[in-house]
Amino acid sequence: MDNNIYRSRVFRLSGFQIPEAVVQERDRRYVTTQTITSGAFVHWPGGQPCVAVNQYLIVHSYEWTGGSAQAYAFQLAQLVTYCSRMGKAFGELSDGDIKIFIRELLNEKSGDLAGGAKRNNNTVRNIVHRCICFLDWFQRTLYRGAKPLVGRAGEGASITVTERWSKHLHRIEFGHRYMPEPVSTERKLPVSRQVIEALEDAIEIKGTLERLHEMTRRAHGLDEDFSAACVDYLWGRRRFLLWLLQSTGLRPGEMMMLTGRDLEAVLANEKDGKGTLLIPTLKRRRIDPPLRAFVLHGAQIENVRRYLVALQCWKSACRSHGVATDCADAIFLGTKPGQFGMPLTLSALEKDFLELRNEAGLRGQQVCFSMFRHRFITLEVRKLLKEFNLTGKKIITDSDYRALLERVRIKTGHADVRSLWHYIDLARNDDGLWDTVEASEARAASIDALNEELAVIRRDLVTGALAGLEAGSKMAQIAPLATSNSPTLGRVKFPQAGQSDCSLIDRSRVIF
Repeated sequence: MDNNIYRSRVFRLSGFQIPEAVVQERDRRYVTTQTITSGAFVHWPGGQPCVAVNQYLIVHSYEWTGGSAQAYAFQLAQLVTYCSRMGKAFGELSDGDIKIFIRELLNEKSGDLAGGAKRNNNTVRNIVHRCICFLDWFQRTLYRGAKPLVGRAGEGASITVTERWSKHLHRIEFGHRYMPEPVSTERKLPVSRQVIEALEDAIEIKGTLERLHEMTRRAHGLDEDFSAACVDYLWGRRRFLLWLLQSTGLRPGEMMMLTGRDLEAVLANEKDGKGTLLIPTLKRRRIDPPLRAFVLHGAQIENVRRYLVALQCWKSACRSHGVATDCADAIFLGTKPGQFGMPLTLSALEKDFLELRNEAGLRGQQVCFSMFRHRFITLEVRKLLKEFNLTGKKIITDSDYRALLERVRIKTGHADVRSLWHYIDLARNDDGLWDTVEASEARAASIDALNEELAVIRRDLVTGALAGLEAGSKMAQIAPLATSNSPTLGRVKFPQAGQSDCSLIDRSRVIF
């Protein structure tokens, strides 16, 4: 039996207005409205709107920015699902229901092959806290029962809760005696070079017409040209995604706010081999995220230019296939039936990334977008530590560290340098930091640029856009870059100009 029919549904909305109040003047009456920049609505499993939860979300929407309203809606949807299955109204809940509710949240299994728990204790605690916040609001506004619904011990409430002030979150935290104990989770580490290379290999493996999903190919109506355009764009989108995460360290939510116009502006303002990407800065509790300028250089600007070409080619292919894309200024577009040329959501990108992870043989390992941000910050801190070390100063004081981290904060968009402090330890724990850092950084920069060039050449060979002789010439041009900066790449046999055997093109394994 499909359990999804018993689940509450959440609908995301943005940039909409709702009536707020009616103002009566002497000779006229007018309605004031409230603008909600980011919100969500919850439906009962049967499809009817859940009025109480939706009213709670609307009333508190002015307090929340970014994706907070949507996150809270998904948490409350768990309670809506429970009440629907149990046939209970919110005002009929008791401590026993909270106990069963918590047990079900803890016991639910994830949908992957590993079959582990879907949530850890901390996630369950957050869900229960939000549900109690809602029930407390419900009691003060809509509940009309004779017995208190939510209260502290000794108040005779149906649901007995505890309250404590959270210094970290600056709010009252609700607790319940059946809540699981909090667990200490390991901080996510920076993604490694080996993992990045495995993901790049997976992109190459999946970047062929033969690997295009059969359902997608059928939807193309056996149009080989459109299928080829789909594969080419999918390859370019995945490589650009990895490059963007590695090179800028932006948050996933910030990445989704970028538009095609933002990328075009990088090319428009390019001067002396430098361009500026304006990145919206989230987690500042502002409706309009402030912009921070991120400077891109030669090879990075070329990556932007190359992806814009791929983006326009895919839009053109979609229009030729009868799919309108005029309204899509997003930088990541869909390639599956029903999504052709349409803006992708973050969850859709994460799902595609999960497929890449599994293809790369990393199933079950922790690999996510945020780990690229950790890598970027760690390398930035390490670079600045090296620069400081070259000044000859023997002792680095706390004020020195704060000044160093302030430079990193400007790039990453953190609100406070204190949240960057642990990256000092990550950077210092790098083996051989002070002995080989300058050489390794030079090699890393060359390897990243070289890998991108090799990937493009390989792709052009696969698609027939580049002949063997041309490939040999290009490879001969970039061979000195490899041999001068990387002993490992220096052992790779590059074809010389005039050679037509392209089987020698194979990216070597470089660990950084």
